[in-house]
Amino acid sequence: FQVQPQRQLLQLLGHTASVNCGAFSSDDQHIATGSDDGTVKVWQASTGTHLRDLHHGGAVKSVAFAPAPASQKLIAAGEAGDATVFSIATGDTLLSLHHHACVF
Repeated sequence: FQVQPQRQLLQLLGHTASVNCGAFSSDDQHIATGSDDGTVKVWQASTGTHLRDLHHGGAVKSVAFAPAPASQKLIAAGEAGDATVFSIATGDTLLSLHHHACVF
């Protein structure tokens, strides 16, 4: 058993409040980060290049990509009871859901 030294692969900068969650797409092409600033940022996983902002509205506490081959969709959820499904390709909101309690 040998522990490899840790090294930073990417630094994803741009949120204006605490980052609460992150996820890799199932095809390893994208990373999504969700923040208290109400946005989800989508990044190119290989380079860390910022691709787009998705506006959830409230603080984002959880993000998840749809499994392949539909990994061009992402859901964001927050403590206000809202969940939003986005198209990664266009940034469009595909579906908005509301629940009376936190959605994680």
